[in-house]
Amino acid sequence: MEEKQQKIEQPKEKDWEPIEPNVWKAEKDGDSIQGVLVAKKENVGANESNAYIIGNETGQFFVWGATILDDRMLMVNTGETIRITYKGKTKNKRGQDTKIFKVERAKP
Repeated sequence: MEEKQQKIEQPKEKDWEPIEPNVWKAEKDGDSIQGVLVAKKENVGANESNAYIIGNETGQFFVWGATILDDRMLMVNTGETIRITYKGKTKNKRGQDTKIFKVERAKP
């Protein structure tokens, strides 16, 4: 018995939409983002940084890692609802600017 191959219809030009990453960038003390941690990525880009994908009702956001944020995110599993709040900058022991982040997890 010969199976009939189903023809897959290709989308028309008007049916395509661009995919542009939303990037969340903390600029001032108190800036925050909350949503579900969709993915964690390591060694991304020229600086081999960590990156996190956070999904919420307005879309998916790419969040670049930073030393303190990366430390906090080690404790978060994909699928968890989190809130990241930027708390400004401070100087580390070597006199370098360090971004401070508070990471919270929604209680189950």
